[in-house]
Amino acid sequence: MAFIAVKRTMGVKLEATPYTAETLANTDYNIRFIGEPEYSPEIEMYARKIARGHMSFDPSISGKRELKVTAKFEIYAVAGALGRAPAYGKLFRISGCKEIVYPGVGVGYALHGDYTRVPASIEIQERDEGASPSCLVIKGRGGMGNIKLTFDSVGQPMYGTIDIRSVLTSIEDRAYASIITPSIIDTDLPDAILSSTISMFSETQRISKTTIDFGNELQLYSDPSKAEGYEGAHIANRNPTFELDPDLELLATHGDYSRWINNSTGAAVVTMGSHLRIDMPAVQYIKQFSPSSREGHVVNAKNCELKSGASGNDEFVFLQGAIA
Repeated sequence: MAFIAVKRTMGVKLEATPYTAETLANTDYNIRFIGEPEYSPEIEMYARKIARGHMSFDPSISGKRELKVTAKFEIYAVAGALGRAPAYGKLFRISGCKEIVYPGVGVGYALHGDYTRVPASIEIQERDEGASPSCLVIKGRGGMGNIKLTFDSVGQPMYGTIDIRSVLTSIEDRAYASIITPSIIDTDLPDAILSSTISMFSETQRISKTTIDFGNELQLYSDPSKAEGYEGAHIANRNPTFELDPDLELLATHGDYSRWINNSTGAAVVTMGSHLRIDMPAVQYIKQFSPSSREGHVVNAKNCELKSGASGNDEFVFLQGAIA
């Protein structure tokens, strides 16, 4: 018997009643995760040292139970049905985004302060070797996340990385007859970052990599009435950020020093292929002009914070397709 890492699978299902565990089916194993999700069950242990005249400890007491998960996932557009949410859309929802469907033409995800408790139940399934393998299943409920959207190099697709905190509900065996095989129906390929628009303050940014971090502060709320000691995870605060590495430019071309010292904000846009767009209406510099080198020339690494636009709850908007 041996568990093979590349056979690891993961399912995610939004909870109809927040913090009440869901039963997952193969259709909940539908997100295109890259590689193997990483997980860490954690149980608080209360140490007991009784004054017995020696240094030995007595058995510890197990307490609150948490499951942490980190997973990468593909970013793509459902080009043939732009009004249908991609499978990974539920990861945006558990990371504090409001989902807006524009029937037939698009789906949007915007960071929103009213969506701090849209949790999901999670399963990680470890599959044994053999033709009829059993599984070990690690289960969590009440999970909320934080997403980072990244592309590492021009010519590669953007991908997402999600960190989830949830309540550890069980670790159990699953018989071969009950094994869950992923049902992945989204078939569109991710677009490489080519012929893409990356602009800030209406100026083109010649970059090789970037990261957008939702900046969610995740907290598990304690609850003595629960067997696991927690109600579930919430987003307690947020400070989204944007990092990029454009070429160093003259101030006559990019007036970034003046914007930095005068607390200016400006819009940033990232496009991917024909159907995906990210809008950040109010980007503010917090660090720049710390030079590094790429391909033999000088780059100006920029760290930015995302601020509220005209209406609030709009620091970051991810759009598949169009707005009706």
